[in-house]
Amino acid sequence: MDESLISAGWDRMVQRLEKTNKCTQCGRTTWSTQEMCRDCQEAARRGREAARLDHQWAKGPIPGAPPLFESAYADHETILSWIEQKRQTLLVITGATGTGKTWQAWGVVRALRAVPVLALKSSRMSFLTREELAAVEAARVVILDDLGARSSAAAMATALEVVDARLEAGLVTVVTSNATLGEIAAAEPRLASRLASGCIVRLKCPDRRLPQRGS
Repeated sequence: MDESLISAGWDRMVQRLEKTNKCTQCGRTTWSTQEMCRDCQEAARRGREAARLDHQWAKGPIPGAPPLFESAYADHETILSWIEQKRQTLLVITGATGTGKTWQAWGVVRALRAVPVLALKSSRMSFLTREELAAVEAARVVILDDLGARSSAAAMATALEVVDARLEAGLVTVVTSNATLGEIAAAEPRLASRLASGCIVRLKCPDRRLPQRGS
């Protein structure tokens, strides 16, 4: 082989070695002309994406929430404690009309960054098809809204089936109701028993929808 070709190849290799950099993050030698190696570049990209999602979940509308609850956030002390501890998957929020039960429920979705989420009124429970029921039982988070003592027997039976299946699967379920557990027990004792195994929060405040005196 021509010695000039060997010499030229050697010169190119030396030039390449002279162009190596050290990653500014991990300090490893890299052939890249960039300041960071490929691994650190990918880690930085993931960090930027995580920061974007953090901002979206902290400030943006909740994905899938009705317009009225897009900006909801949980601020009740017991609910925040339940979210932080993650010991239970069932949260039952009770209280009179207008106390913010559904608002707190959607606030849980924001705090858990739960997608997808399914929310349905108890009045629809008795009209679910088997396919819809299977989707409810398998969703990451489900809100069973406005489950009351006056809900139909069929709705109560479906709610019992959903809560049972989700408890067994370890999936988060948030139930809101303007009835007490005692009132639900009078209509469907088995459902009340399941609900009693979760974290029970009773909201006690004036109707937020009504103007307050002096306002």
